[in-house]
Amino acid sequence: MANAWEVEVDSCTPEKWSNYLNLFNDSNIYQTWSYGEVRWGTRNLSHIVLKRNGEVAAMAQLRIVRPTRLDFGLAYLRWGPVCERSGIELDGEVVMEMSRALQCVYGLTACGNIQIGI
Repeated sequence: MANAWEVEVDSCTPEKWSNYLNLFNDSNIYQTWSYGEVRWGTRNLSHIVLKRNGEVAAMAQLRIVRPTRLDFGLAYLRWGPVCERSGIELDGEVVMEMSRALQCVYGLTACGNIQIGI
């Protein structure tokens, strides 16, 4: 069976995000909801979750900087994404798909075959 990739954007609750983050060896304080909320403010955060066949495969918390009142901004990713599930060797395919998802969602090109649910 081929991998079915799905991307969820800004659909997590803080509790769900924390539970997902606990699944990863490479999780860090900069990817916690509480750090982002205190440091940058909730309205300046975006959360992306990549799933493969329904299972969380990677995730990232980004700071969105809006330099003007226009409807655009810059996405800033610090110490992420997290891609190394506990007990599972780092999968290069997950890294590539997460990179593609970040490009698609946050304004770059080359979206490929990922379904994005915003």
